Amino acid sequence: TTLALLPDLVTRTEDPMLRAGIWNSVRSGFHHAEVDPDAVVDLAEAWLPVETQDAGLTYTTPWLLRSAVSLSSDPESSAARLHRAALSAARAHEAGSTLQLGSMQTTVATAADEQLLRGWLAGRDLPDGLEMDLELRWRIWVRLAVLGVTDRAELDAALDEEPTAVSRVEHTRAVVSLPTVEAKEFAFERFTGAVSVANYELRAAGLGMWREGQEELLAPYVERYAAELPTAARAHSGWVQADVAEDFFPACMVSDEAMALLAPLRTSDDLPAPVRRRVTDAVDELERRRAVIARFGRA
Repeated sequence: TTLALLPDLVTRTEDPMLRAGIWNSVRSGFHHAEVDPDAVVDLAEAWLPVETQDAGLTYTTPWLLRSAVSLSSDPESSAARLHRAALSAARAHEAGSTLQLGSMQTTVATAADEQLLRGWLAGRDLPDGLEMDLELRWRIWVRLAVLGVTDRAELDAALDEEPTAVSRVEHTRAVVSLPTVEAKEFAFERFTGAVSVANYELRAAGLGMWREGQEELLAPYVERYAAELPTAARAHSGWVQADVAEDFFPACMVSDEAMALLAPLRTSDDLPAPVRRRVTDAVDELERRRAVIARFGRA
């Protein structure tokens, strides 16, 4: 009963603390498989155009895209709904504001139209006052890579045009997001330490590798992750050792076969304690995703 009322409530309140309280409760309910992902998408669609706090977008939209949208009854339709809501918000917010930029980032992350994305890269049809900065350009390249409508050569050319430290990190994220074996091998070589790169590039490789919609391509890498995690732990040191275990974790792989491979890592004596702790948390999150799927009958 409460969930059904929230989309209307969130559009009428001007209290940012109330909006934050709503999202905290909804996220908690989702975490315990008590809230249908479709209800979360309904709320998000109403909320995106009315949010007035940068923190609301910063802390909510990445979770929405990673969790609720991917587990909804129709992820493609859900992403399209949020895309329209975020684009509307980007056009309505003050020109050049951080709220406009945050809304545009969500718009890019949910876009499915190659020509629209390439038009933005060329500076066409952008919301008034929005500047196409380096970070936003690379977000578009990453999205094109996820959609499989660019290639390594084009991404390399984009890096050559602006060879900054930020570009190198985002180039890595874009390359490993491509739906190809070569892209996933590129990522895995960094995971195992076969190829040594700067820490931020290493983390970008892990965070970009596992993409919803690429499960068939990624399936063999679940077993390889489980088998080679001890090797990866030895290859890296310091704070990045545990981060790599988490960043490269197959978070989108929810099959029984994947769980059977990953769950035993929680008690593996071959892993350093910080790595084992991160893996334990990641497996717990995967179990909760599976609980949502089981509760609400998702594929």
